[in-house]
Amino acid sequence: MGFLTIFTPTYNREYTLQKLYLSLKNQSCKDFLWLIIDDGSTDNTRQLVEGFIDEDMISIQYYQQVNQGKYVAHNNGVNRCFTPLFVCVDSDDYLLPNAVQRIKGTWEKIKTDIRIGGIVSPRKLEGDLLFSNPPQFGTLEQLYSQRIFSGDTMLVYRTDILKRFPFPVFSGEKFMSEGAIYIQIDQSYVLYYLNEHLYVSNYLADGLSINLIKHRYQSARCSQYEFYVYAALKSHFLERVKNYGCYLGWTKALKIDTSFSFLKIGFLTRISGAFLKKHYYRYFSKEVSSV
Repeated sequence: MGFLTIFTPTYNREYTLQKLYLSLKNQSCKDFLWLIIDDGSTDNTRQLVEGFIDEDMISIQYYQQVNQGKYVAHNNGVNRCFTPLFVCVDSDDYLLPNAVQRIKGTWEKIKTDIRIGGIVSPRKLEGDLLFSNPPQFGTLEQLYSQRIFSGDTMLVYRTDILKRFPFPVFSGEKFMSEGAIYIQIDQSYVLYYLNEHLYVSNYLADGLSINLIKHRYQSARCSQYEFYVYAALKSHFLERVKNYGCYLGWTKALKIDTSFSFLKIGFLTRISGAFLKKHYYRYFSKEVSSV
């Protein structure tokens, strides 16, 4: 089964999966499982993957789910994972040939340290950015709030931790940012900063990142949940205040009756954020009408 599960959620991505598959076949270390969760594709994804499986070059498991979005597929992937480590590689991306080997070597050095929740490294995109003078360990939020990095990352987490931090699922909604879960993990664990490229990203016209605003409004309660979590857990006070103001304004503008109380939001954050409610209500009300 290997030490690592490479999880790929996919939806109508027959035209991109071949490149990812080739990158996995070319790994210098084959000690991994490729777990594909098909989020209700209507193209020939299943037939394509069955062809990969028939080649018997790498270990592959393929499952289908009714179309519910990436975050639900992520929960299903984690639930089906039985390897120590789990990494999400999107269907339009791929890994460099030494990626699994470098993850394995790094993991062997740090796996006995119970403080460490996983490994983070920079994704390769335009500009080929690397971390700027990083410490050896830190949280994901510190990576950005301390201006160590400003791009996308590859995140390899311990599976047992991800099983304790599933995405909450809101019926009929298909998009939630991973950050709302990762910042909760940050409260208890640090990451090992691996300052090299192992993962290459591509942003396609039909991808989630390109269509972020539209997806947020189509998943209103998911976005409300994100604002609440950031209001409670962001390290900087002004960020907490801004997100609490967004939480209040979003809830009113989108006419949401859901409320949360599972995390404590400080008194000063609530008082200060309340002053921003009207501003964000007007902003979101105007924006939602144009989406």
